[in-house]
Amino acid sequence: MSKFAPPVNRNMVELDRSFFKKEVPLMAAFFPKPQYLGKFVKECQLDILYVQSVKHIIPMDDSKAVLLRDGVKEVKDLAPKTQEKFHEFGIVLKPYTLHLDYSFWKTDEILKSILPEELLDDIPGGFSQAGHLAHLNLRDEYKPYGKLIANTIANKFRTFPLELLAGEENYIVEQLESGCRFRFDFSQVYWNSRLSTEHERIISKFKPASKKEVIVLANDLNPEMDPFIQPYNLDGREFIEQAPKLVSLEDNKFERQVTVIKTEIPKFYHHFVMNLPDSALTFLDAFIGLYADSLR
Repeated sequence: MSKFAPPVNRNMVELDRSFFKKEVPLMAAFFPKPQYLGKFVKECQLDILYVQSVKHIIPMDDSKAVLLRDGVKEVKDLAPKTQEKFHEFGIVLKPYTLHLDYSFWKTDEILKSILPEELLDDIPGGFSQAGHLAHLNLRDEYKPYGKLIANTIANKFRTFPLELLAGEENYIVEQLESGCRFRFDFSQVYWNSRLSTEHERIISKFKPASKKEVIVLANDLNPEMDPFIQPYNLDGREFIEQAPKLVSLEDNKFERQVTVIKTEIPKFYHHFVMNLPDSALTFLDAFIGLYADSLR
């Protein structure tokens, strides 16, 4: 088992987020002279720790350090080139303890650590939404754990706790971006206005977009996502794997308010846009053989 895997408790009945804490012992390359850090990261990538949601550059002792890959105990465990840079830049090898909590692990990882082993092959992760309600289909063998599964999924929405410091307790906001006006409950969704430039950059990279009179299928686990977009509420991997079938189900759903337009449903998607660059690469395997059935 990976040292980054969550702790296991198959006797859990009520979701206990405080249980999911873990200390991971690692080694770090400490830089007394941090001006060399950038060059080290560029030239010694094979020895650097790259784990989703873990920053490999950390503050340490009034300077900075770089977390090293799992398995490094001594300098001799590093690649020859990395050892050279240790000597050249005066780098010091120091122990570091990485503290992980509930927020680090994905929904399926949490569920695999608390459900019985015989139920781990096909863990449910997606649901449909009706208004403020989320509908989760469970097979009989999962029903005794329904509350545990539902609470885990609900707790994994990308939101954050808010504390009202002043003013009216009203989180319904309207935000204008890219010529579109969005209205949503700020306390129930993840919105970062500082990403607007990145949003514009992504939009400029490809032609399809809902304002450009093309079909867009959206997906987000959070049932509070913009109801006007009417997204699917599936696990990301499940959405990718079902994508060829989902687009065919969208036929006859698209109408204009003034003029009814017959929209031809394409056989293939033009783009898949993943909203989390840090984890997007972990979904690449889901695309393998995606259109195998349709090409036979």
